[in-house]
Parts: sequence; C-alpha cells; structure tokens
Amino acid sequence: MLSAAPILDSLIAKADLPRLVFLAASASEEWQIHTGTGGDARRATTEPNGQSVTASHVFELFSCTKLVTAVALMQLIEQGKIALDDDAATFVPEFGRVKLFKGFSDTGELVLERNETPITVRMLATHTAGFAYPYHSDTGRRIALKLGVDPFPYDAKATLGEIVDFPLMHPPGQRFTYGTSFDWLGLVIEAASGLDLEAYFQRHIFTPLGIMDASFCPPSGQIPLAYLSTAPPVRYAPSPPLTSRPLGGCGLKTSPSSFLRILQALLRGGDGLFRKQESVELLSRAQLRTEEQRESLRDAVGAWVSPWSRKGGEADMDLAIGGALTGGVGKSGEESRRGKGTLSWSGRAASYLTAEAPGAEQNDYWVIDRERGVCFLLWTNTLPSAHPQVIELWEKLETALYDGLEQQ
Repeated sequence: MLSAAPILDSLIAKADLPRLVFLAASASEEWQIHTGTGGDARRATTEPNGQSVTASHVFELFSCTKLVTAVALMQLIEQGKIALDDDAATFVPEFGRVKLFKGFSDTGELVLERNETPITVRMLATHTAGFAYPYHSDTGRRIALKLGVDPFPYDAKATLGEIVDFPLMHPPGQRFTYGTSFDWLGLVIEAASGLDLEAYFQRHIFTPLGIMDASFCPPSGQIPLAYLSTAPPVRYAPSPPLTSRPLGGCGLKTSPSSFLRILQALLRGGDGLFRKQESVELLSRAQLRTEEQRESLRDAVGAWVSPWSRKGGEADMDLAIGGALTGGVGKSGEESRRGKGTLSWSGRAASYLTAEAPGAEQNDYWVIDRERGVCFLLWTNTLPSAHPQVIELWEKLETALYDGLEQQ
C-alpha cells in the first residue's frame, strides 16, 4: 500500500468538485498503486445525490487522444513504414494543396501563398508544421469565415475539408503552433498502415493491452460534461457530438482505468506496444531544434502540463512526440518533484464554444515520470478551463504522491 494513500484519499474526499478520478501506477507493481474517485458521474439538478463516478466510467479524451496516435506512429516507425523526416505528402497528397497564410489585404481579402517548404512527419508530431486550431484565435475564426469552413473542425457536421482547407499560419518548422497537426498525422498513419485509426488502434494498441472500452464511437454509458459555475448548482450536460471520423488529435473515449494501462505500458518500456525499448526512448526524446520553437512551446502550453508551470513556467520545458517534457525546478523556483524528462499532456475541450466555457480545457491530465518510475492521471471531464479548484487539487495530489514514493 502506498504510504501516501490516506492523504490522497483525504484530499479527494474534501475536494469540492463535481467529480474526479485520480489513478497512479508504478513500473514494478502489477497494477495500480492508488485509485481515488469522488463526485458523481451524472446527476439531475433535482437530485441530492447522483451515480458515483468510478475509474471504469467512460470519459471524453479530447487531446489525450494524441498519446494513442503517437504510439501508433512509433509502431509504424519500428516497422520501417514511416520515418520522422519523411515528406508527409508522399503519404497524403492533400499536403500538396496546403497554402500559407500571409494576412489580409487592405480590402479585407484573405492573402494566401503556395507553401514551398515540405512538411515532414516530425513537424506534424511536434506541432511545428504551422497548422493551428481556427477557433483558438480571432484571426483563425476570420480565416475560416473567409474560406467558408467551420472554425471548429470536430463538430458532428464538419468534414475533413475543415482540416485540409485551412492554411498554415507560418512556414513549416518555424515555431510551435498547437492545432490540427495530429489530425494530419492520423491521415499519414492511415495511409501507411492501410487501416483507419479506429481499426488500427483496436488491433495494435487496445487489444494487446486488454482494453475493451476505448473507441471513437460514443458508448451509451459515456458520462456527461460537468459545468462548474460561480454559484450552485453544478450543471451536467451531454458532450456535444463530435465528428464520427476517427482523427489523430481528438475524439477517443475510454475509461481512466483503461488509459492508465497505456501510461503504465509506456512506463514499462512499451510492454505490449513496442518491439524495441528504443521506441519508448524516441517517443520521449526532446524534438525541438530552435529556441524559437521552445519559447513558443512554453508560451502556448506551459499551463497545460504542470500545476507549477502555471505559476511561472518550466525552465527546461521541451516537446517530445508523446507530449511535453517537464521536470525539475520551474522559473518560479518551486520544485515540481517530477524527474527530468517527465512526459505530460492534457485533454482540452477548447471545442466547447458555449456560454459556460468559451474555449476551455476539461481538466483531464496525465503524467509519465520514467525517472521516478510512476505514472498517474487526474481526470474530471469538468469545465471551465483550468479551474483553480482543479489546479490546486492537482498540485496537492501530485505533491502527496511524490512524498509517498520517497517514503517507500
């Protein structure tokens, strides 16, 4: 039993959140070293109590989908079907029609140029190709309006054109820009493997790990999103329907318990996923090559991957194919306790352009610390973005977990 278990359980019990699931596993243990849950999976506003959430309830993953896509990419690299510096256009001809955004004319017309720089698989896997999420900025939404495409490419009515018709926001390789690069990467994986992502993930990732509840197709038992407001009651609402087309950057659904299996497999060197230990090393290796790329990463995602980086930024943050690399002392001087090169990412619900959450994260976070031999996740499927109660709890839980590991 983890020595910190009573503290973790107490923190979870006292958390004033609609719901949360906190799971942790080590490389040496057969399964979880801690499971903590609190709150309701769903509850009508007229009910004093609802159905208690468990680690087996199915959540919307949003951008946590990207880790699964990264695993698929590593598998195909192992097989020699893809190389990181391959021109992505050799797999997906649509790359050849991508334009480069140059601005707006004096009359407000969209100015686009032909892109002359090849987009590599590495650029897609590190978000340096130049693809943005249109709904992340006023400029992006304005471009989408001019093109006549939906600024939110994951809407149920959206087509693949919402992704492939949107231009690059800067020349490929220049800097980090978070956006649809992993959706494009999913198209590369489909072309190289001959399978759509649903079939590929099921056959080569979920089945080998014994995961039965993961899919792009929403199950009947999927929990609704919970909307935190400044005053009670908490409102529960079904997740708005997403596109049914499997995409590499968004759309998977699974339980926290199943997702932890993926984290632990990677913590164990790719057990059940890779043929070679080198694949996990590559998945976790820093990939950014210029200071402009690293600085743009810190500016864009520092607040998504660590409660300490929200306070001052991680001084040594970089990007791997699997996610952001953190660990050590942040700029604020506070020790994060994570080992150097810890892999981390979050699930963003920036899609939900609602009155309650106009561009938000749904507060789902995962961490793989290979140096300290632990992986964990904190999932809430709760809006709005980066809610202070969630971030405060995250810091306390992570601190208590590392305290317990050091006492083992």
